Amino acid sequence: MGGRPTTDQERIFDHCTHAILLTADEAAHATWQAMLARHGLLLLADLHSELHGQERITDAGPVLRGVISGLERGATAAGPTFDALVERVARLFAYDAAELRRTHLAAAPVEITVDLDRLARTLGAPFTGQKATWQPEHLPAVLNYLPEAVPLGLYGRAPNWLYAAIARLAYPAEFYQFDPRLGWIAPPSLHPGPLPSDAPLQVRASRHTDPLFLDFFLPTSYVDYAEGEGLAVPPLPAGTGVVLSGKIPHWLYTALARTYHAAPWLAVYQPPLGRGVVCHSAGHPPVGAYIPVGG
Repeated sequence: MGGRPTTDQERIFDHCTHAILLTADEAAHATWQAMLARHGLLLLADLHSELHGQERITDAGPVLRGVISGLERGATAAGPTFDALVERVARLFAYDAAELRRTHLAAAPVEITVDLDRLARTLGAPFTGQKATWQPEHLPAVLNYLPEAVPLGLYGRAPNWLYAAIARLAYPAEFYQFDPRLGWIAPPSLHPGPLPSDAPLQVRASRHTDPLFLDFFLPTSYVDYAEGEGLAVPPLPAGTGVVLSGKIPHWLYTALARTYHAAPWLAVYQPPLGRGVVCHSAGHPPVGAYIPVGG
């Protein structure tokens, strides 16, 4: 933040823990130092900016002090002071992986939270290094192990078909998933109906005997989570199985799985296999089975 913050803007500081003070003169330094003190912020660095000065560190103690130079709009910053500052900031955000996991799980908005790595170990799924290697044949055990139609939170890495399966299992109860960029989120509610030509989510629909194959795509290669609520998707004819496909976020797959909850079965297409993985079924085909696509 720079310039002269308004009272409303200054309230942002009440939601911060640390600050970097970067000023060009004593008057600005005194003003900003007093402002940071009012809000109880811990000072990470106190730096003097000189456009053409000699960059140097004057104090490498708990608060980094010195001169930083060459800060021009559009230019990449470099130099010993800048490097030391980056190191301090990185250290501040360097959480132990186990601690970070505990923090995320503790913040889950529902009572029952599924840690996918722990679930994989419980069910005997193999690991490659630290990563669980989920296979479609694990799906029946997963869905038998977890409670049905109760609020669930889902945490960790897994294929889109596993996320879709668990989101559908929780329906109609609340479902949340952890996104590394967004935190805990609920799948948006989608609306079956005609898709506007300018919608951020589009689809190519085709019929292969019984199932409806829905290949979703993003015209701009990106869709913001904030745009997801109320997006239109094709209605599903009664009694029709559906295969979902496309390079779309996990939160859209979970939203689609819940939107098409009435389908007798639902699968997610896996391009390397050329087949869909059944992640929900009222009978036949069974969960974990493959659905041929094409032809």
